[in-house]
Amino acid sequence: MEGNYTLSVVIPAYNCKNTLSQTLDSLIKQQSKDLEIIIVNDGSVDNTEELCKEYCDKYENIKYFYKENSGVSDTRNLGIENATGKYIAFLDSDDIWDKNYYDKALNKQLKEEEYDIFAFSSCFSDMDFNITEYVKVENEVLIDRKDKAVDNYYQSFCAFIFKKSLITENNIRFCNKVRYGEDELFRSQCLYFAHKILGQDKLSFYYRNNINSATKANRKQKLFAQQKLEIYYLMKEFFYEQYKKEGSEQFVKNATTASYFIISIKLLSEMGYGYSKIKKLCDTENAQLINDNIDKYYGMYYATHNIIKDYLKSPLMFYIKHRFHGLWFYTALEFKHWLVRLKNRRK
Repeated sequence: MEGNYTLSVVIPAYNCKNTLSQTLDSLIKQQSKDLEIIIVNDGSVDNTEELCKEYCDKYENIKYFYKENSGVSDTRNLGIENATGKYIAFLDSDDIWDKNYYDKALNKQLKEEEYDIFAFSSCFSDMDFNITEYVKVENEVLIDRKDKAVDNYYQSFCAFIFKKSLITENNIRFCNKVRYGEDELFRSQCLYFAHKILGQDKLSFYYRNNINSATKANRKQKLFAQQKLEIYYLMKEFFYEQYKKEGSEQFVKNATTASYFIISIKLLSEMGYGYSKIKKLCDTENAQLINDNIDKYYGMYYATHNIIKDYLKSPLMFYIKHRFHGLWFYTALEFKHWLVRLKNRRK
């Protein structure tokens, strides 16, 4: 049953007392007020709960839910279950919407037009919202593109607005088996099932480069490379199931999924996982299958194309080359993050 609001915005919250106010304020100040804000607290141990309750008492369109800590996937899924709008959007607790995003024109589109997905431009910024990169979306309508739609949009899933019925009728949920990449799996499944997608070059939200975020923590713990490979296998399993229903050949037909396999091989090598482990995790048969179909199905960048070819040519030399690269690159990255933290402490 749809509620009184056209759009529901789901925000997972975990120990975010320092950033959540800016996130919520960016929604509250939108031109159109036709939206419900759903905050799901994933067992925070700071003052996040007090802040959430403060906003709930002040604004009637904010709903608050608390759950024991179990990760961002379960948190967002609870938000989906409690969303009553015709459409659903997602926003992280350290990012913000652009002030001109949810205007009356967009609200009118959501009310009157029957697109499964709206896709918008987005940007990367620092913690002070200075834009460092603009990710543009072309003005276009895609109809029944499936794998092509999956490859067409690579920006954060927070730059999308999804029709709730698309999610519920296809039983799409965030996967709690992984800690990194669950959003890209969700986005890819939604894009595959969507019949009609509207792309618009309109700035939706600011993705802030927070070095203390969950993604950066995973990088530091050397977990996200393995998670990237796990996402590949989950994506492949999903798409193979769809291809089987359609009577199609059983190999991946989108570059998004294939690139997860390719990049994971490179990252695992760079981060110091053992060569034998990589050989065990990274199936050479999968690598060869991707390489055989790379020109026919994948619009991959030249560099990505070469990664898979280098791996197949000599997995051992590939490992050695990228291991040496990783030694200096990630050491330099950690040093940079240390300088940023030192600078912030001195303010």
